[in-house]
Amino acid sequence: MPAKELLLYAMTRFESYEIYKIAPQHGSVINKKQAKNMIEAFKDFECGLFIDNAFREELQEARKKIEEQNQIMSKELSMAGHFQQTLLPDKKSIAQRNGAEIAYYYNPYSEVSGDFLIIDKIDAHRLGIMIVDVVDHGVMSGLATVQIKTLFDEYKNSSRKPVDVLKTINDKAFSITENDIFFTALYVIYDWKNLKIKIASAGGIPSIYYNAERDESVLIPLSGTCSGITDSNKCQISEFDLPVAENDVIILQTDGLMDSTNESNVPFDHVKSQKKFVAEINKERSAKQILDAIMEKAEIHKGLDKSFDDDVTIAVLKIAKD
Repeated sequence: MPAKELLLYAMTRFESYEIYKIAPQHGSVINKKQAKNMIEAFKDFECGLFIDNAFREELQEARKKIEEQNQIMSKELSMAGHFQQTLLPDKKSIAQRNGAEIAYYYNPYSEVSGDFLIIDKIDAHRLGIMIVDVVDHGVMSGLATVQIKTLFDEYKNSSRKPVDVLKTINDKAFSITENDIFFTALYVIYDWKNLKIKIASAGGIPSIYYNAERDESVLIPLSGTCSGITDSNKCQISEFDLPVAENDVIILQTDGLMDSTNESNVPFDHVKSQKKFVAEINKERSAKQILDAIMEKAEIHKGLDKSFDDDVTIAVLKIAKD
C-alpha cells in the first residue's frame, strides 16, 4: 500500500478527469457515481508510511551499518578459513615420508570448510592419515573440524587401533550433537616397518586399494555410522587390516569430488564403483601423478567455468621403499 500522501496525490489527479467507468484489473467494474464516492473516500484513507528526507537518511544509515557488518563478517570468515588451512599438512613435508609417497587435494566450498585432513607421525614407524567430513558447511562445521584435529592430537597415541581412536574422538566430540553437527571419518594407520595398514571407517566413503603385484584395484567398503550421533557403546565403527607392498596405493576421500556434477547434473563418479578414480591408478605413477590425473579428469567433467558443488578432499598414499 502506498503512503497516504502518494495516495492523496493520485486520487486528486483522478478527480480532475471526467470518469465514466473504472475497469480494475481485479474485481467488478466501477461506475461513475461509485468512482466519485470511492475517490473521495480514498483521499481520506489512512495508509502506508510517507518516506520523508529524515526517514530516508535513517534508512540509508541503517543500510550502511548492515554493509559494514557484512564486510566485517566476510573478513572474519576469510580469516577463519585461512586459519583452518594453516592446520592442514604441509604438502612439501609429507610428499615423501618414511616408506610412503603422499599427495592430497583440498578445496573448500566456502570460506570455512566442513572437510579436513590430518597426516601425522604416530611413532617411530607408524603414520596416521585421517579424512573428516562434517555435515554441512560454514562456521560451525569449521569449528568442529578444529575440535576434531585437537582431539586427534591428544589421543592419537592412545591406541594402535584406528577404531579405538575414532571411538575416543566420537565420545569426546559428542557435545557437537547439541548443534546437530555430525561427521564421517576415515582413519588409516600405516606401519611402514611391517608393511601393514589398519583402516577404520565411521561412515566414510569406501577407500580404494590398488595391489601393484596383481595390478588390480578393489574397494574397502567398511560399514560404520557417522560420529557425533551417539556414544561409543552404540557407535558402529569397523576396521580392516591390510598387508601392503611397494607400489601399492590407497585412496581416501570425502564425497565432494565423486558427487560433483557437470552442466547436465551428472555426477563425476559413483561410490559403489569409483571407476574413474581406479582408471588413473598405475604403479608407474607417483602419488602426485595419480592425484593430478584424477583431478584433471574431474575438472574436465564439471567444466572449467563451474565450481565444485561441495568441499573436496582426496588423499593418495603410495607405498614406497623405506
